[in-house]
Amino acid sequence: MSFRVLLALGVVAVLWVLERVNERRRQYAKTLILDTRAIASFSYLREDLDCAQRLELRAIPNQRLASVFTIDNSFTTIDVGHHKEFLTRATQVIQRVDDAAGWKRTFDAGVKAMQRADAHVRLKKTQGQSCIPLARIVRIVTWMTILHVLFDVDPADLAMEDVVTATETINELWMQSKYCSYVLPVHQERLQSALHRMVPEHVGAREPGENPLNLIMPAYETMWRVVLLTFVSAAFRVSDKATMRLFRHVVQHVPECFGDSNEENKARAFAKEGLRLYPPTKRIYRGPPENAMRADIEGCHRDPITWGADALKFRPFRFLSKLTEAQKNAYIPFSTKPHICPAAHGFGERAIILLVAILARHLGTRESGARVRFGVQELNQNMDSVLPNSRDAAEGWVLIGR
Repeated sequence: MSFRVLLALGVVAVLWVLERVNERRRQYAKTLILDTRAIASFSYLREDLDCAQRLELRAIPNQRLASVFTIDNSFTTIDVGHHKEFLTRATQVIQRVDDAAGWKRTFDAGVKAMQRADAHVRLKKTQGQSCIPLARIVRIVTWMTILHVLFDVDPADLAMEDVVTATETINELWMQSKYCSYVLPVHQERLQSALHRMVPEHVGAREPGENPLNLIMPAYETMWRVVLLTFVSAAFRVSDKATMRLFRHVVQHVPECFGDSNEENKARAFAKEGLRLYPPTKRIYRGPPENAMRADIEGCHRDPITWGADALKFRPFRFLSKLTEAQKNAYIPFSTKPHICPAAHGFGERAIILLVAILARHLGTRESGARVRFGVQELNQNMDSVLPNSRDAAEGWVLIGR
């Protein structure tokens, strides 16, 4: 047998092996999506569950948060009536904001929150440049804007000490509750006292059903990190000129572009890509901790078989092209029916890019001369590396002002 024949057979064998490997990877990606959607939708049980049964399976993994924050909302209750009441209130809030006038009011409140937050957190100048702790300022701006949306609170009327106390204490309690079965009551009391001063008419007898955190937590906790990571990604970790130009355009036209389908799609593409790469809920659990089923949202959103070789790169343009069926099925940042988030149909994405635009206008971007120092050599040197999405990962990130 000639050398050429042997070489050809060898190439064919290698290609066959590679195709088998790729086929297994494609099958894994397909199974991951199907399993994740089945767990999120409760269909993995292969039986028809009523609403009360679904609520129970969803509430069990969230009892830690119910206890720590004394909350009783759709994510923690097993009461169908209370669940429906929560959804009604959330829908009413969305309807109140989700038009041109509502977004203009929200934008103005966000700008006011941004100005107050900046004045409070900006650190002493380093070599003539000011330093801003990014995680802290994003938490403050997000919190104040959400209080405006939910309770019509003017950011100018809030004491910054109360805002900082609330945002920092929530972060501390969340971290403590992950690793300890007991949290210090003094932290819970401090949070409730701050809430009472910020929204006194919405704090009842400190019963779970009267806690303003019932509404605040689902909005605030799903927002601040994705806003932070989307802002940092779009403003400081994009190198291709087309994306930089598009982001500059979006920042200049939000929120006026809301309602213009073509322009709004450009803006929402940045929010969608932030939600894809950094989903607020990385995993959804159903059932008791010892044998809970886990829906891997982050895995679906980052799988290179589904999203391509650039799956770990921030590339908003992917959402301005037609998604494949696999990508449509894999993208579930707001969960799926029958318990899909009320903000899933555009509202959440508009809220994210609104806050991102406010941050970019006020704090600047890499184009305008601002810089982010991550405190980690890999992140400082490699703009292509994916950002960490853990709760405390961004605590050392600092923006060096223009």
